Amino acid sequence: KKKKKKVPFQTRAMDRLRNSGPEKSVLPPVAQPPKPAPLTGRRQDGRTVEEPRKIFLRTKVVSQARGSAYIEMGSTKLTAACYGPRESSRMREYSARGQLTCELKYAPFACRRRRGHMMDDEEKEASALMEEALEPSLCLDKYPKSNIDVFVTVLESDGLDVAAAVTCASVALADAGIEMLDLVASSSAAYSKHGFLLDPVAAEVMQCDTRIVLSCMPSLGQVTGLVQTGSVPFADQSQVIHSCLQACAGVHQVQQLCLRDAAAKLLK
Repeated sequence: KKKKKKVPFQTRAMDRLRNSGPEKSVLPPVAQPPKPAPLTGRRQDGRTVEEPRKIFLRTKVVSQARGSAYIEMGSTKLTAACYGPRESSRMREYSARGQLTCELKYAPFACRRRRGHMMDDEEKEASALMEEALEPSLCLDKYPKSNIDVFVTVLESDGLDVAAAVTCASVALADAGIEMLDLVASSSAAYSKHGFLLDPVAAEVMQCDTRIVLSCMPSLGQVTGLVQTGSVPFADQSQVIHSCLQACAGVHQVQQLCLRDAAAKLLK
C-alpha cells in the first residue's frame, strides 16, 4: 500500500465562507468602573462631605429656542431649551391653565454605557420629576390653552443629573420670559450607614443605598419637589434636608447672577 503524503497546511483547501482571524489579536480597551470614594473626611475631588460642586451657568446657548441655558457641575454637563408658550392642538379641550411638558434625554455618549435613541424608563421618570418640581413656580394661569415645552439634553453624566436638570431648566424658563413666582434650585444627597454626602458624583452614588433630590424656591421658602429612594434614620433626616436647603440657597445665588449678567449684556 502506498503511503499518503501529508499535504502542507498552506496548500489545503480553505473554507471561503469563514473569515479567518488575524494572526495576532489585541484585547479591546474596557472602561474601568470608578473607584469607590470614602464617606468621611476629604473626597477624591478634594471636597468635604457637605461641600457641593462648583457651578458654571450660562444662557443663550440654543439660538432656535426662545430661552436656553447650559450648566456644568463638575463633570456633569447638560443643556436646557424652552419653547413656547405656543397654542395647544385643537384636539385638546379648552384649559384655563397652560401645560408644562418636560423631556430629559441622555446623549448616546453621556454615560459609560451607550444610551439608545428611544426614551427609557429612567429618562421618563426624570422627566416627570422635572415637571413636578418646576410647575409650582410657573404662573400657568396666565397662559390659557398654551403649551410650554422644556427639553434637557445630558451631554455628560456624573451623579444625580435630575438636580442639575431642574436648576438649568428653571433658568431656561426665565430666559424665555415665562412669568414665574421664583427660580427653582435643586440639590442632591446620598446616604449610607457611614453618613451622607452632599452633591455626590457617580462613584459615590454607587456606594450609597439612599438617594435624595430636593427642589425648592429659596426666596419664598417653599419646597416644590422631594424624591427619596431608600431609607434614612429619623435622627439624620433633618440634617440631610437642612444641608440640601443650604445648597439650594447657594445655587439660587448663581442663578440670579447668571440672569443678571445676561440682562446686562442685552442692555449694552
